[in-house]
Amino acid sequence: IIYFYITNKVLTRKNIRESIDEELVAHILGYIALSTKPQSSSGFLDRLYQKDTSSIAQQQMQEIEGYIQTEGKDVITQNYLYVQQVISKLFQGNDLKFNSHILGLDNTSHDCPRYYQAVFLAFYELIINEENEINDEVGLLGKLKNVGVNEIFKTTKGKTWTASKREEIIKDLKGLILRFFKPTVSKRQNTAWVTEIDNLLTISESEQALYDFKIGMMNLDGSDSFNDECLTQVLNTCVAINNIGKSARGSIVIGIADKSSDSKRVNELYGVNSIQKSGFDIVGIDNEAKIISGSIDKYLHKIKGKIDSNYSFDEKLKQMILKDIKVCKYDTNKHLIKIDIKSIGNVCGINNKFYLRQGPNTDHMETTDEIGALYTNYMCS
Repeated sequence: IIYFYITNKVLTRKNIRESIDEELVAHILGYIALSTKPQSSSGFLDRLYQKDTSSIAQQQMQEIEGYIQTEGKDVITQNYLYVQQVISKLFQGNDLKFNSHILGLDNTSHDCPRYYQAVFLAFYELIINEENEINDEVGLLGKLKNVGVNEIFKTTKGKTWTASKREEIIKDLKGLILRFFKPTVSKRQNTAWVTEIDNLLTISESEQALYDFKIGMMNLDGSDSFNDECLTQVLNTCVAINNIGKSARGSIVIGIADKSSDSKRVNELYGVNSIQKSGFDIVGIDNEAKIISGSIDKYLHKIKGKIDSNYSFDEKLKQMILKDIKVCKYDTNKHLIKIDIKSIGNVCGINNKFYLRQGPNTDHMETTDEIGALYTNYMCS
């Protein structure tokens, strides 16, 4: 990426030494992640990096963290690099330089990060958000030629690029180049998450003790209410997997039904269709997240809040669960919640109760002999 920046005079070597490339990426990602688009200024970045305590900064940080949890770091990186690759191929493949093509051969500027931001974000929305691909490179490059001196880019000078102006420019630029794109033949998906979930479903058949699946956290009685008992069962299972032994590693995935009757019930209530895979029905948590919290990131925040406040168990295990609970994007409208459990090196109880995962069951260890055997077996594992 840095090579492209320098050779295309998006940034200078001096800019790179001053970490302006990192600021450029941060401004682009901030725009992508936030629903209310921020201004492109050092003040915006200062608020984030210096942990500003103002309500606006806190709201922006919470939304960015929610976006990262919902989309996943790997997907965000993959999407960013994909768009960068498309832009690089478009210009370098046609023996053109971004700076001179966008601003004209007579310009004397040695950098043009603001123009690059606008082009990148217009491409990002067309390619990633709206699932298009370039259909006519010649026509597209023709329309982008000298676009930097076009009326679209008026009043882009100055240290601060206002949120409304940047959003307006990106919108106008998209309208200018839209006809040179076409819908992608096959939808792009996060193959890494799909592969991981598919492998987990296959492995779970032979290692049932280490994996568990829940269709969701919402009651299926039509009340549209959160099922606290289901969350309790999930956490009991987390503790039970930890208690298998010091080398125990497992996962719980929410949004997958192991009984077709449950997925049929969700379909009856909400019209949500499932994806069949390895004997499981992948339903997703999108519908219940929207009903209960309004969005996936707010839903995940709600679940984490309940875990942190309503359950008493080993703090090390609790913090690991809170850190490792994440959202996986399996399909366009199918997100899953995945909790990875890794033994913390000692037996744990939850709310003064002990559990052990045995096969597909989470068993309550009630008697003194059962609890004693649990400790003995754990230390010998």
